[in-house]
Amino acid sequence: RSDVLRHEIAERYIETEVMYQFSRRIISMQNSGRVPNHEASTAKLYNSELVQRIADTGMRVLGLRAELLS
Repeated sequence: RSDVLRHEIAERYIETEVMYQFSRRIISMQNSGRVPNHEASTAKLYNSELVQRIADTGMRVLGLRAELLS
């Protein structure tokens, strides 16, 4: 069970790094005077889903204790 959870936590870490790169690209586009319409929409959707996956992973890691902390 712990191997599965470690793998899931590693996936969430990688996904947060992807979100970070999304953000940097949007900032870069804005700094160069371009409007990141498509990129910003994609990043917002990705981030919304990522937050849900992180919460789900946290619930799995903490188990019943997660209910007490939320």
